[in-house]
Amino acid sequence: MARFEYTRTIHHYSFQPPESISELEYNSYKQMLLVNPNSDITPTDNSKKKNFFLYILVVVGVLLLIIGFATETWILVFLSIFLVLHPIVNTGILQSSINQDKATNAKTEFYNDLKRMILNSRNYNDFYVSYKKKYSPLHKNPYS
Repeated sequence: MARFEYTRTIHHYSFQPPESISELEYNSYKQMLLVNPNSDITPTDNSKKKNFFLYILVVVGVLLLIIGFATETWILVFLSIFLVLHPIVNTGILQSSINQDKATNAKTEFYNDLKRMILNSRNYNDFYVSYKKKYSPLHKNPYS
């Protein structure tokens, strides 16, 4: 019987909020948000789109498996297990994608909080106090 061997590599992604935001950054964000309060200040990345296609591939693999067993079409079972599901799960691609999505969600949540703090602040000092209160190293980081 043939044996498949994979090297399992799981990437661990995380998002760590910066120690502080400079007054220049604050003023830049504040000006942008005063012009358009609905502006999105979150830096963009394409990981969500890439991972979405991977999740679709996993769903297709599971559907092929179910259909294969239901119709006793063993070629579909083989395709599902050995060409789709087994490599994705055993090489760590799926777990790495889940980790990356969690980090991206934490980053998005941070920037939404940052936007809220900037909009609610009167000036940089007011913002700085609320930022340090929430993200001080003495306090627990909500995004880790």
